[in-house]
Parts: sequence; structure tokens; C-alpha cells
Amino acid sequence: PIQLRTGCCCNPGGCQALLGLSEADVLDAVRAGKQCGDERDVLGGRPTGVVRASLGKDSSWEDVDALLSFLHETFVLVPAERTSS
Repeated sequence: PIQLRTGCCCNPGGCQALLGLSEADVLDAVRAGKQCGDERDVLGGRPTGVVRASLGKDSSWEDVDALLSFLHETFVLVPAERTSS
């Protein structure tokens, strides 16, 4: 199995740097009610976190292939390619 996790993955400073958020952006998000672990994934049109896929000791190559296929079909292919593949 593969676990998906969203948010800042317990690294808010790293997440802030990765997403290019300034200190003012973070303070604005807090003032808007953003809290760690809440369901608000987008504020002001910008993401508030990342998605992480984690493999475990029971993960198989088939699990990895399924994840890669999902990512490719969902985020790489253009809509016309999705319907024909």
C-alpha cells in the first residue's frame, strides 16, 4: 500500500519555502482562519500545502506502477490523450 498525506508534512518552514510563501502570506492565511490540519487547502488561489506519497514495507512494485499511472494520467496527459488511452 501507498499512503497519501497532504499539508505541510510537519515541516511548515520547508513548506513555506517550497511554495514560495512570504511571511506576509503566512500571516494573511492565519488571519483568514487557516490552522494546521484543517481542510482549507487553497487560500487566495494559492495552495497551503503539498501532497506526499509514502511507501511502506508492504508496498509492492504494482503499487508504485499504479501511483505513477495515476499521476501520469491525471497530471501529465492533456484531456484529448486521456480519452484515447
